Amino acid sequence: MLAVSPIGRKLVAGVLIIMGALAGGQVVVSEQAVAAQLAVNSISNLTVSYRPSSSSQTIFKLSCLAYSAAGTHPNKKAICAAIAKQGTALFAPVAADAMCTQIYGGPETAKITGTVNGRKINTAFSRTDGCQIARWNTAKAFFTFPRYATINGRIELSPTCPGPVQPGQDCTNPSATGTVTFTSKVQKSVKAQALADIGFSVLLRTGKWTLTASQTGAMRCTPITITVPTPGEVVIDCDTGIR
Repeated sequence: MLAVSPIGRKLVAGVLIIMGALAGGQVVVSEQAVAAQLAVNSISNLTVSYRPSSSSQTIFKLSCLAYSAAGTHPNKKAICAAIAKQGTALFAPVAADAMCTQIYGGPETAKITGTVNGRKINTAFSRTDGCQIARWNTAKAFFTFPRYATINGRIELSPTCPGPVQPGQDCTNPSATGTVTFTSKVQKSVKAQALADIGFSVLLRTGKWTLTASQTGAMRCTPITITVPTPGEVVIDCDTGIR
């Protein structure tokens, strides 16, 4: 392996050029090679798959190096600090004979895979009872997302009755099943599945997003624009065409 001196670095068209590696010259190294070297040298190299509900998933990656953190997770520095302090104990499962209170903490789940200090990690987190909530809180740095917010909402169908509403007629606007697409000028698009009577829940980066819905029972769904974080529930109206 060629040892290079990081006197100067420049990224051009996906290629990292390291200047001053050789007298009067330069060495060109691909981004893939740099990423591979980071993975070899990292103390931890992890993928975090986070689900605010069953309808959507967001995946983050991070690497903890000796003196720095890298990756897409917005809380990577805190995570690396927690790993440096607790190591693989962060991922310890609930003891088989543990007595757990039957408290439901919410629908959030997560899966973490990769390596920590040379040991393989493949574990799941949830908030289904008191023991799982305590375990979640121990590893809370993984599930804390600065500059992100969880958005909850639903697709609503209307009208549901033709003509004037008759006495005793149920013309409520149900929460419907469909696909919601979130687009932004500066972020990658995100999709979430809205479920009837449940809605959708998705983790989004702060900023402006446009939401469009696809619903098989509707003639047209009206796009909406939101600014994340946003208070309250988001509702996307879909016209059934019933008149």
